[in-house]
Amino acid sequence: MRESSQSTEGSTIGRIDRWAKRSIARHEDDLGRARDAAFQHRSVELLARTVKRFGEADGAARSSSVAFSLFVSVVPLAMLGYAVTSTWWSDEGLGPTMSRLFEVDPATARIFDATFPSTDRILAVGSVITLLSLLGSGNDAAQSFVHAFCDCWRVDRPHGIRATARGVAWFAATFAIFCIGQMLFGLPFSPVLEWVIALVTMALCNLAFWYATPSILSPQQIDRSEKVRTALIGGGISTVMWLAAHFVLPNWFQWYGSAFGGVGVAIAIASWSYVVSLGWVAIAALTGVVRSPS
Repeated sequence: MRESSQSTEGSTIGRIDRWAKRSIARHEDDLGRARDAAFQHRSVELLARTVKRFGEADGAARSSSVAFSLFVSVVPLAMLGYAVTSTWWSDEGLGPTMSRLFEVDPATARIFDATFPSTDRILAVGSVITLLSLLGSGNDAAQSFVHAFCDCWRVDRPHGIRATARGVAWFAATFAIFCIGQMLFGLPFSPVLEWVIALVTMALCNLAFWYATPSILSPQQIDRSEKVRTALIGGGISTVMWLAAHFVLPNWFQWYGSAFGGVGVAIAIASWSYVVSLGWVAIAALTGVVRSPS
């Protein structure tokens, strides 16, 4: 009786085990078919390939490098550029200008006033600091993004002075568009017309910028059709990022400023630089996948 009972129990356990294995195998097959069906959808496949290309190009590390270089070289350059040009068209300091552009609350406006020096102070000392920052980090930012773009597009990298020259040319264009974007909100028009003019102008600037980007960064010949696709994708995403900055940054500055004061403003600028850098490398990855999916 005992042996019969053990045999029956063993048989029952065996049937349960076989049923569990069949059930798991069936669910794995269902999941596999669902995954294959999802990847057959073009948008999902494109997203998956873009994420993979971003990782292959070490996009997170490259974005960090570019963001750091932006923060320590391009941001001082922007401040110096404002100090130089504002002497021609405005007596307003950088702090009040930042408060007006981003429409921050009075508490954050006071933090801006205390954080940013006067234009005279920037001109007196900032030119030396900006020069040293550009010499120390400008080359890193230039080469980092050139290498990221070429890796995403799977083209040969330029090296040495050529990589630096291409990167500097690209960042010069970036800086010019940034300046245009800020000056557009000082036009003597109604708020609605001002926004329309700014949006159309920035969209055209971004389209032209990303159309030229492959030729600037890649040492290889790029077809016109590929540059047009890059312009449409990169220009569209960049314009959305520009719009997002005007809606997100006011709260961004207020959050960081209320928590950390003047240091918080610096943290906000640094963190947004990283977001922008991630966007640039993501655009490179996406356009690279569109150019060569495999």
